[in-house]
Amino acid sequence: MQELSFKGAIAPITPHEFLAEYWEKKPLLVKRAAPGFYRDLLSVQAIDQVLAMPGLHRRDIRVARGTDPLAVEEYADKDGFINAASLSRLFTDGFTIILNTLNLKLRPLAEICRAFEQVLSIPCQTNIYYTPRLAQGFKPHYDSHDVFVFQVAGRKHWLVNDTPVELPLRGQGFEAGLYEPGDATMEFDLEPGDLLYIPRGVMHGARTSDEVSLHITLGALTTSWAEVLLEAVAAAALTDVELRRNLPAGYALPGYDAQAARQTFASLLNRVAENIDVESILDVFRGALQARRRPYLENSVTRLDDLSQISAADSAEPVPNLLYSLTESEGRASLACFGRTITVPDFAAPALAHAVKGTRFRVGELPGLDEAGSVALVRRLVLEGAVRLV
Repeated sequence: MQELSFKGAIAPITPHEFLAEYWEKKPLLVKRAAPGFYRDLLSVQAIDQVLAMPGLHRRDIRVARGTDPLAVEEYADKDGFINAASLSRLFTDGFTIILNTLNLKLRPLAEICRAFEQVLSIPCQTNIYYTPRLAQGFKPHYDSHDVFVFQVAGRKHWLVNDTPVELPLRGQGFEAGLYEPGDATMEFDLEPGDLLYIPRGVMHGARTSDEVSLHITLGALTTSWAEVLLEAVAAAALTDVELRRNLPAGYALPGYDAQAARQTFASLLNRVAENIDVESILDVFRGALQARRRPYLENSVTRLDDLSQISAADSAEPVPNLLYSLTESEGRASLACFGRTITVPDFAAPALAHAVKGTRFRVGELPGLDEAGSVALVRRLVLEGAVRLV
């Protein structure tokens, strides 16, 4: 990939084309004939190094072969630590190794998740599927979140089928035996460098050929309007006594006439719709998305000495894919990101906005501040992980 960005990951499809034609609508297959396309994200060698780590824990890994995940006792000790020899044996026997949320441990995967979050405004994570030759990790199923598959190494044969549940909620997970795949709507080999997008609810399955396969599944974890409605009703109930009244006496008895209850319910829905501030509800979800991120603080101890040497002549820029909120009230300006809030006097608001909104800038040229104030502000923003020195 030329850049760890949403645009780079789905190229040559443009973000506008993807969101208009594919997102939550239909699968997308991008064939690239570029085996090294994902080399900046992951490699077989990197996975081998992760699997060799002595502190690998059961929460980090699943092992499966066509059915539900294998019992962890088959490859972990009583304290939950992974037995590398058992894992190797299972892989040789045809079991797929799934590394959960590896974006929490490998920075390139974290960066691509943040790039997707920046565009989609929903939480993202990566699971890694390392599958031996002539094997299948899971039988055909659907996911309750949208997935992007990046084929890193090897080749897998995919079947994409029908959609038994359109855009399922998180609680509407796939149940084996309840849904069977219909006729395939797409059949293809996913090769190194290829991309596959599958909307939630679409049945799919894959098998390896005579090659070991490694692919990244980036999951977009879904924040639906249903959740906004639930939050809106909960917020409205705090101020509207009508929403807090009991259900009608006798509603649970046989023969109860629900006509009055239907009218009351419709009236309450109207009250919620008329009085709720949707922006304030979206702020709740926006804040949660910002707070789940953590800053990258490379060399967090040794760099403290570097911070003391920042000068007005240095250059800086906002970190890639920074999610933040800027607010002003009562003579102060605040920047919220990474679950923390940075507050400055209102005269520093233009400088704060310039530092996180713009591109590269000279430290001593922030608007409204002298050189000493600019240096102090940039030092704080670097320390919090919102800005980096160039």
